[in-house]
Amino acid sequence: MLLSSIPVISEEEERLKPEKIVSTGEIPSPVNLPPGCVFHPRCREAREVCRREEPGMREVEVGHLVRCHLYGA
Repeated sequence: MLLSSIPVISEEEERLKPEKIVSTGEIPSPVNLPPGCVFHPRCREAREVCRREEPGMREVEVGHLVRCHLYGA
């Protein structure tokens, strides 16, 4: 969602942007975060494990870290 919202000034930049992703779900309260991954209420790729377990940090490439159940395992 964040990357698809970047403003661009040229057609070339527009072609490089990811497909627009429409936000769904509710933004959780910062004082009452949901269990599991805090992004699961708004993630279109969320799985059952995302609702139960907080994901750990994983290195998917040298120097590129993610905190998501969809990577690795």
